[in-house]
Amino acid sequence: MKLYFTIVLIFNVIITQAQMQFLSPVPGSSLHNPSRNIVIRPGDLIDVQSVLPSYFTVSGSFSGKHDINAVLALDQKTINLNPVQPFAYAETVTVKMKPGVRQLNGSIYPDYSFIFSIRPDSAKLIDFPVNIKEDENSATRSISSEEEHKDRGLGTDFDILVNTNPAPGQVFFSNDAFDQKLWIIQSNGDSVFQRSSPDVGWDWKVNHNGYLTAHDSAGTGFFDMFDSNYLKIDSFTTINGYKTGNHDFQIFADGHYFMQATDPQLMDLTVYDTSYQSNATVTGNVIQEFDSNKNLIFEWRTWDHMSILETINESLGNKNVRPFHLNSIDQDTDGNIIVSWRAMDQVDKIDVSTGDFIWRLGGLYNEFTFINDSLKFNTQHDVRRIPNGHITMFDNNNTLIPNTSFAKEYALDEVNKTATLVWSYKHPPIDGNEISSNAKGNVQRLENGNTLINWGLFNSTHNFPNITEVDSNNNIVWELRYHEAENIYRAFRFLWNPCSRPSYSALKIIDTTAISAVVIWNQATNAVKYNIQYRPQGSTEWISKIVSGELLIDTLTGLVPNTVYEWQIQSWCDDSGINQSGFTTVRTFSTLLPTGIKEIPTQALKIFPNPSSGRINIEWTPNTRITENDKIQILNLLGQEVKSIKVPQANNHITTGIESLPVGIYMVRITSGSEIMEGRLLKE
Repeated sequence: MKLYFTIVLIFNVIITQAQMQFLSPVPGSSLHNPSRNIVIRPGDLIDVQSVLPSYFTVSGSFSGKHDINAVLALDQKTINLNPVQPFAYAETVTVKMKPGVRQLNGSIYPDYSFIFSIRPDSAKLIDFPVNIKEDENSATRSISSEEEHKDRGLGTDFDILVNTNPAPGQVFFSNDAFDQKLWIIQSNGDSVFQRSSPDVGWDWKVNHNGYLTAHDSAGTGFFDMFDSNYLKIDSFTTINGYKTGNHDFQIFADGHYFMQATDPQLMDLTVYDTSYQSNATVTGNVIQEFDSNKNLIFEWRTWDHMSILETINESLGNKNVRPFHLNSIDQDTDGNIIVSWRAMDQVDKIDVSTGDFIWRLGGLYNEFTFINDSLKFNTQHDVRRIPNGHITMFDNNNTLIPNTSFAKEYALDEVNKTATLVWSYKHPPIDGNEISSNAKGNVQRLENGNTLINWGLFNSTHNFPNITEVDSNNNIVWELRYHEAENIYRAFRFLWNPCSRPSYSALKIIDTTAISAVVIWNQATNAVKYNIQYRPQGSTEWISKIVSGELLIDTLTGLVPNTVYEWQIQSWCDDSGINQSGFTTVRTFSTLLPTGIKEIPTQALKIFPNPSSGRINIEWTPNTRITENDKIQILNLLGQEVKSIKVPQANNHITTGIESLPVGIYMVRITSGSEIMEGRLLKE
């Protein structure tokens, strides 16, 4: 009887394990941070109503049972268990799923459990700065937000060496320096956008979702996302106690995104060689994928899938060791990812459903035969799948002699496992010297067949270019060199001429009455007019109002008292409105209860000259007798009074000076008896 029970138990465990497509942490794994969540993906569509905390138990061997939040990700397959409190150091965590979670077809998952362990409290752990040869931020000087600026003049930080027939579009890059700047420039060097920032800049680009992104090194690291008005609208970071890496961030139209992180651990490396360090800081890497709600749906750690003995370009005898060095993530056409490991001379394709390797190119576990490339690649960066099915990379080639760097393109036969070098480019020698890039660098294949190459970090004593664009015949058609011997992590060319809508965060109501509302917004890139639409909530008909692109404030009149209104704004980037943006997300406001105060249309108020930098004339047509209590106010966009003028009796015209006011948009408000009149004023 006992034998029968054992056989049945084993059979049930096998069935349960087969149903678990993906688990994180990996069952039996170690070295996890105390602050971490749990990811469970059986592989089937799950009934969201059945994902309840009561069906799960999470217990630490020291910390005991943990309260959790259970969330079903947007794929309807992946469950996130988020403990309310962190785990204890050096404890074993047991996760149990009890019967109750259902598939959409009604089937209930059986019992399942697994364990993982939390790392020791490594008080001596050093999150060490990496070799400056590679590519970590070296900027430490603080620059306030007041120093951020746009500059549409000719760039003075760089020279355009060649500009003959480049691909269409603008060039995006940031220099890695104490005075780091984010640039968007025309091919002739004219600046479209420039911003100084000590923290934000790495991997500055238009991401797959159409928004601008760049790494922010403040704190534990983020990737910031900006709209086409260059306003920050979101930020992204890795979770589970990891420091967000600066090497790559890929976000897509549906909002899902990939990030990478570093994970330093204190390790005894004398188990490999008695001459090695007994307390070395060894840094692993972590890949995380999130859905648009920032639920973790995939996590992959080097500790679970690789050995530090695979490293080729890092000595395990060092005090600080980075045996893997992840430097790019690229989503392949089938949704899986292609990743580059600099320290292992290796490129891998990983299945994001299971975490398994699909193939491994280069390194100690290479599965491919190289054709037309006997030297292969090493210390590479920026591996990308391109539309023709090939992959491109920047081959730094640090370990061979000569160590000339290349842009390369390989055709992969993933069935027969061959990698054929079909194109490569090295820069012609300059003063007898060839470009050898110690680190960084990237390659971008452009739509017209040209290739943009950023040469990364090289010997600054030579007059090497930072960025080169070549055509399909390897002719240089565009080239840039930075003045101050500075290097660039990545550079890109994108078509960038947005008809931007105002930023949602800038849409505000600064004043409401029973029958009017004053709306403001920010300047949208390339807008010449704005289309304001508003309507009572519940109505299907919008009221449209076209206003000049020079003003960023308007008064909506003729509204119904005590009513909730919806409003939105669209940019017109030409006078006719043919080139227009989408509308902003709808905002709402409420008009006030009627107070008996009668408002006058703005036509009854005249302000001239407008715009003005000095004195202005104000004329109005009152419907009641002027009294000594009447007044004129000038208000800023926050509705704050910046100037008050007493209304002269028996006179509906005054002249006043505005020289002391800062440049900007103001509202002139006249209160005359029971009347209120308002008009806009632009101070130049």
